[in-house]
Amino acid sequence: MLASAAAAAFLFASAALAVAWDPPKDGLRPVPPLTSQVTDLTGTLTASERQALESKLRDWEARTSNQLVVLMVPTTSPEPIEEYALRVAEAWKIGQKGKDNGAIFLIAKDDKRMRIEVGYGFEGVLTDVTSRRIIGETVAPYFKQGQFAAGINAGVDRIIAVVGAGEPLPPPDSAKRSAPRHSFDYGTLFIVLLVAVPIVGTFLRSIFGNVGGSAIGAGVAGTAAWFIAGSFLIAGAAAVIAFVVIVFSMFGGGRGGGWIPGGMGGGFGGGGGGGGFSGGGGSFGGGGASGGWD
Repeated sequence: MLASAAAAAFLFASAALAVAWDPPKDGLRPVPPLTSQVTDLTGTLTASERQALESKLRDWEARTSNQLVVLMVPTTSPEPIEEYALRVAEAWKIGQKGKDNGAIFLIAKDDKRMRIEVGYGFEGVLTDVTSRRIIGETVAPYFKQGQFAAGINAGVDRIIAVVGAGEPLPPPDSAKRSAPRHSFDYGTLFIVLLVAVPIVGTFLRSIFGNVGGSAIGAGVAGTAAWFIAGSFLIAGAAAVIAFVVIVFSMFGGGRGGGWIPGGMGGGFGGGGGGGGFSGGGGSFGGGGASGGWD
């Protein structure tokens, strides 16, 4: 009984939105009312898919105050998707006023076009190039296979990840070019400095004395770091750390014992919250990118 009622409510809401989608007399497609994080005027998403996506976007907003919404329409004709997206942005005002930390993921299903419209506050992170790559690399492959829910979720996840990282995506081939330079784990170097250096330092101090052994040990560590990382800055830092570690290891009371600083563990968690939804007064200036799929 409850399932039937829910299905009927869903069909009624879809029908109401479909009626609202009829073009007005001026020929331009209307901007639908903003009632939730996901608005699907095509009936593509199931109720459970829409609810899961809305929950994800509500949680992100609760944790960060950032707003991201998804709008799926049949077409934006006769307007290009860019002009229609800007009208939606001006009407919905996604993002917080003053922060302008909002974005709109617009899909015109029948046109096979999509756009990520970016608020002023996100333009330094969700650049035009990054937005275009999210569309082309992440979303379009799913859409080509008719997997719209999966594509939207993948696009949303990548938008959230990019904003969370606080910087645009690197050029596509930069990771390959940089791989040899970053193949060494600097965390390993740090652990070596704190564990191996005191052992070597104990041996050197027994031969050259406290000051001499510490200085020689620092020099050895700095030279090794330079060969590993190829950076004088890292080598100098390693030498200083090694000197301090060897000096403090004199007070460790254990031969060959490594000195590891405490208090480095910890955890964090985020909470979410529910509530009504509306735009927060964010502003847009046409930033973002568009793309399609065949």
